[in-house]
Amino acid sequence: MVRGPVARGHGFSILNHLPAHRETYDGGAVTAVAIRDDLPGLPIVMARLQSVRTTARARAVAAAARAIFADQSP
Repeated sequence: MVRGPVARGHGFSILNHLPAHRETYDGGAVTAVAIRDDLPGLPIVMARLQSVRTTARARAVAAAARAIFADQSP
């Protein structure tokens, strides 16, 4: 959403990922500029509505995510 206005010169944005290519959806171009500071990674969180019953599929996804990220420090 933000890349189009940035390509048209309407500001800048800080994103937490590198775009796959420089071209925006409307044909503009953006440039990725690395942030030099060594910054901590973003936290990974899971959330759900307490009032909604969690399905077996959702529980399986949550368990898989916990297993994948369990050994990574915050």
